[in-house]
This record gives sequence, structure tokens and C-alpha cells, in this order.
Amino acid sequence: DRPELLTRSFDRNYLVKYLGTYNFTIYDAVQNVKSNSQRALADSSDVTDVENYMKANYDVPNNVYFGKAEGKNVIYVSLESLQSFIIDYKINGKEVTPFLNKLAHDNQTFYFDNFFHQTGQGKTSDAEFMMENSLYTLSQ
Repeated sequence: DRPELLTRSFDRNYLVKYLGTYNFTIYDAVQNVKSNSQRALADSSDVTDVENYMKANYDVPNNVYFGKAEGKNVIYVSLESLQSFIIDYKINGKEVTPFLNKLAHDNQTFYFDNFFHQTGQGKTSDAEFMMENSLYTLSQ
């Protein structure tokens, strides 16, 4: 009933729970062997494939945003486990996050409220890596 269970990145705890300890151990061993052999057998043509992909998928910078922060201090705020519904949320008429609300609505702030989960097994470390490097993390 989960056709993508072994092809997409899932939490290891979930896989153990779904597959069982014995089956997960076999699955994990196979994944490690495949990953290690892929690295060991890599050659220069793999680099060429990556370079060709990068050239084919290049996108010019957005002129509206490119260089927007030049000469300014850039501060990014990353709050682990905070969900976007809390911004502008009120309880009994009182804002739950008044400072964050003000920051999110300031005209000098870039606030991304349509941000999708892209982390793998690393969770926090993957999210920090993506924010700091503008790159996706490795699948394993």
C-alpha cells in the first residue's frame, strides 16, 4: 500500500516500523553496498553528465531580486519546527508571535511562506545546509 516506500527518502524509524528490523537491516545493507559501489565505480564521464545537466538547466538570475541585498547585512532566521500558520496567529485577540509578525511584514524583509520540505535523513542538518549553500542535500 506504499508503492514509493523504498524509492523515496523516508525516516529510518518509519522504515523499521513498516518493514521490521530484519527486513530493514537487509534493505539498509543493500543500499550501502549500492551507494559505495556507485562511488567506487565513478569516472570522469559522470562529471561530464553533471556539467551537461547544469548547462541544460541554467536559469538566468531574476533581475527583481538579483543584487537586492548588495551592501546590506543579511540575516536569516531559521526556526526549527516552527510552522507558518503561527505567523499572524492570535489567541484571544493577542498575537502569539508579535516580533516575527512585524519582521515578516516589513518591506525590507524577504519572508518565504511557501517553503517546501526538502530534507532527507539529516533533517536539521539538511535544512541548514540548503539554507546556507542553496544546494539540495544528498539522498543518503
